[in-house]
Amino acid sequence: MIESMVFTIYNRYGQKVFETTDKEEGWDGTHNGKELNPGVFTYYVEATFIDGSRGQLKGNVTLVS
Repeated sequence: MIESMVFTIYNRYGQKVFETTDKEEGWDGTHNGKELNPGVFTYYVEATFIDGSRGQLKGNVTLVS
């Protein structure tokens, strides 16, 4: 089980477009309330588990219209 986490999404220029520490919150394809253009975005998750261990997950996601 995840105790805490940081979930971040960046655009192709490295600009942070989304970040949350809420395990129940996902990204809706917007930034500052505005829909983003379709494209490839990079996600990064850093999690701490209840046993104290840590893990990282990163990859790409494609936003389509």
